[in-house]
Amino acid sequence: MRALFFALFAATSFSLAAENIWTLGEYDKRLGWALISGDGKVTLRLEGDVKSDLPKGIARLKGDKKSLVSGSGSVDLTSLHIKSGESVFPVKSLHIGSGFLQENDTVVSFKADNVDEIGAMAFCRAKELQKVDLSGSAQVLPDGRWALHSSLHRGVFSDCVKLSDLTLLLPIDHIGSAAFVGCTNLSADVGSLFSHDVNNVGAAAFSGCANLRGTFAASAVKFVGMCAFENSGIEDIRLGCASTLQKFAGDETSGKSGEGVFSPMPSLTNLEIRASSLLTIGASNLGHSPKLKRIVIDAPNLRSLGESRGSCRGLTALEVLDLKTPMLSNVGTGWPPFHDARSLKEVVWRAKPPPFSVLKRIFNGVPCVLNSAKEGKKCIIRVPAEDVEWEGLISPFELCERDYAPPSCVGVLFASSRKAWVVREKDL
Repeated sequence: MRALFFALFAATSFSLAAENIWTLGEYDKRLGWALISGDGKVTLRLEGDVKSDLPKGIARLKGDKKSLVSGSGSVDLTSLHIKSGESVFPVKSLHIGSGFLQENDTVVSFKADNVDEIGAMAFCRAKELQKVDLSGSAQVLPDGRWALHSSLHRGVFSDCVKLSDLTLLLPIDHIGSAAFVGCTNLSADVGSLFSHDVNNVGAAAFSGCANLRGTFAASAVKFVGMCAFENSGIEDIRLGCASTLQKFAGDETSGKSGEGVFSPMPSLTNLEIRASSLLTIGASNLGHSPKLKRIVIDAPNLRSLGESRGSCRGLTALEVLDLKTPMLSNVGTGWPPFHDARSLKEVVWRAKPPPFSVLKRIFNGVPCVLNSAKEGKKCIIRVPAEDVEWEGLISPFELCERDYAPPSCVGVLFASSRKAWVVREKDL
């Protein structure tokens, strides 16, 4: 019996030793309850009615305008147990308060599980923070503050300039404004951070994340804010949009000409937008991405590419433009929208053509794509084989160009400038 008692005691002691146990300390009216790490090196603060929260397995990390965390190094709250007197409570629900680590300059890593709420500005400007690992059920990275001047940015992870290693095992569907703005050292694959369930991307959410890479894909986005992706390193964006989304924010809301939702993006190569109710792309939202090779816009109700600011300027590498936009009527009054698309090789138009004046403005601005052909190969426009509305816009190609026409060419759009061959396709 005695041997059995010592065996049970040893097993219990080992179990407690293996837990991540922090001790509940004294209460301070301004700072809240002290929560002290097992080694006594770090003190966090809890808020709320601790006496009723802890028995329910709830812990609420206190936040403020500046971090209330004392001590330095790493904070690990995985499998967190809180000891209060003789009782030990396992934490099953962890709330991270707004401003929890805001402007902290001592914590280098933070790890926690069972996270079900993250406050706005929770990690904002944590100067030494290099690694964050969160798991749980939290769905929202709350909206922060975004303004024209970078000094006013305040978001969940905004301006964590040393943050390089981020794991979010959370079902995030709302990425708030300024969430990651200024995280210049963050080198994660954006596809590993977020699922296709994201329905909100706030203003400046990824602005300045130059080392963020990969494909950002979402199936039913309801809102995309101003400068959401500007100057990020993301290479591929594929947006399916909810039926409620009618426009993307334009730069008329920011005062920053030439900077929009998707511009400038120095690494972007592919952009796909599928939106049944989208009416306008928005001013300057597509331009100034020097590596963008392919744009797909499936938007049967799209009226405008972006008013008068030349929304597609600066797309010097664009090769393929795939459009299903039968209602398009406004391509701006300034320069032709694709004036700089000197590499444009193919336009796939999967719907009836827009008014002739619109079509003329689009393709009068497209330079010839030169190669070894005697007269220079022109941009090829692929149109539906059975769409009779194209007939009145296609003129027979000139005799001097017949030898250089691609297979199935039925005409030249704007023969006087010889800009584009028109080819009918059965599969469109």
